Amino acid sequence: MEVLENGEADHKILARLDGENMPLREEEKSQLVEFIRTVFSHIPGKHMEIGRFLDADSALAMISSCIDTNDSVPVNAHYDSV
Repeated sequence: MEVLENGEADHKILARLDGENMPLREEEKSQLVEFIRTVFSHIPGKHMEIGRFLDADSALAMISSCIDTNDSVPVNAHYDSV
């Protein structure tokens, strides 16, 4: 989901359970857009722009572009609670 917060990209990744194959309906998209617009409306100077809902391949490409290949911690590492 493309989102710009004060002109800067702040895109959102929407997930579903493995094996679940229900597409996101227009009603749900509208509810998400309305939520984002209203949840920040009380903050002076905050401007949210909501763009397109893209497909899973686009989300995976975005995630891949954010992964630091020099990171020494594996993505699936287990962390004990403190």
